[in-house]
Amino acid sequence: MGVFERSGEFPAAEEIDLPVSSEARRLYSQGPSILQRFLPFWLVELTTRVLILLVPIAGILYPLWTLGPRFYMWFLQSRLNRLCGELERLEIELRGATPRSRESFLSRLEALDRHALDLRLPTSFGAGTYNLKAHISALRAKVLSIAGEDSPRSS
Repeated sequence: MGVFERSGEFPAAEEIDLPVSSEARRLYSQGPSILQRFLPFWLVELTTRVLILLVPIAGILYPLWTLGPRFYMWFLQSRLNRLCGELERLEIELRGATPRSRESFLSRLEALDRHALDLRLPTSFGAGTYNLKAHISALRAKVLSIAGEDSPRSS
């Protein structure tokens, strides 16, 4: 307050020619914001503009950030499921296989086994890879036992 003003006269929310904005009314009633009390004007404006940019960007990046690991786990699971599907197709083919197709069947089974052994997955997929390898071994034993039954026995 200066010598020529009365208390509450300047700055005042008086309507002279233009109506008082809602922001000006808020400033008169509540005072400056916490940032404006402690920081210079240029820094308050910069902070406000950065927040206006970062909040929507964070709103977009957060869901992507949470979906990234899920997508990665889905991708790894699909690699394992693809091998399991191939093993299932081999089992279906085994039902109608002839003794002559045994060698080609075993070679395809060996290729699947090599692919399963070369598969690099995190330890959380250990049970799935173990089950896949166990089923490959069981199918190999079944093919060999069927081939043993079909071969002539020596006396």
